[in-house]
Amino acid sequence: MYKLIPQFLVILSILTIIIIVLRRLPEVTVAEDEPNGLEPEAGTDKVSRGGLRKLAEVGKKLVGVLVYYAKAAKEHSVKVNYLERFSKALRLDAVRMRSRPQPAEPAAAPAEGEAKGSADHSEQQLIEKIQKNPADREAYEDLGKLYLDRKKYRDAEEVYEYLTRNYETEDGYLSRLGTVYFNLKKYENAATAYSRSIELRSDMPNRYVNLSLCYEALGDYPQAAETARKAVKLAPDNITYLSLLADLLIRSGQNHDASETLERLLELEPANEFARKRLMDLKF
Repeated sequence: MYKLIPQFLVILSILTIIIIVLRRLPEVTVAEDEPNGLEPEAGTDKVSRGGLRKLAEVGKKLVGVLVYYAKAAKEHSVKVNYLERFSKALRLDAVRMRSRPQPAEPAAAPAEGEAKGSADHSEQQLIEKIQKNPADREAYEDLGKLYLDRKKYRDAEEVYEYLTRNYETEDGYLSRLGTVYFNLKKYENAATAYSRSIELRSDMPNRYVNLSLCYEALGDYPQAAETARKAVKLAPDNITYLSLLADLLIRSGQNHDASETLERLLELEPANEFARKRLMDLKF
């Protein structure tokens, strides 16, 4: 019995909205022949037809919303407060998706297990090691990670450019260099570095995400969406990647694919209000 309360509240709120809308419509009158040979008032017929058309349009939209929420309530009544969701769905303000990946943060590298743990040595100690042995690859690695952790991107750029020149087949160096370039707003260089790292190792979904965000920063939304698809293909249940893909599809005008992506996201996370809001905007 108590499970029916959310649905009842939703229906009650919809009926309240319908009553408010009907009270605001102009009064619908029917033009009839006046007795005593008087002419009907000018414009009566226009008001009648206009009012009926307006009533039909409003009724059609409200019926669509009602059907949508009736279906959603049936599927998720235990998990979601539908009265709150209904009120949020009618808001007109645009809300960007939550949980977007941020390759601008150096945390992008630890996500693929490439920069876990800062170097135990201080910056000065590492520099001294390199001065004593310029071929000390490990010292360069630790110094690069240290600069990334401390967000000293200019210094990190110098270290990883050196490493990528001397160890061209190390995909991890290229990926970190892409992160450095992105933080320095060198988006074309970042895209090149991430692309090269993907060529060397193509099974890392977050590299596709980072590359996608480079294309987004460059304003190439179709290419950004296509690249994000590859990340989702490798990690189909990742909420963050699905959110990013849906956002990029909308921005590139691919609304049908965006709707399918949002529906998939809601299957995995039914209470995701931001995804539901985006889906409502696309459908209505």
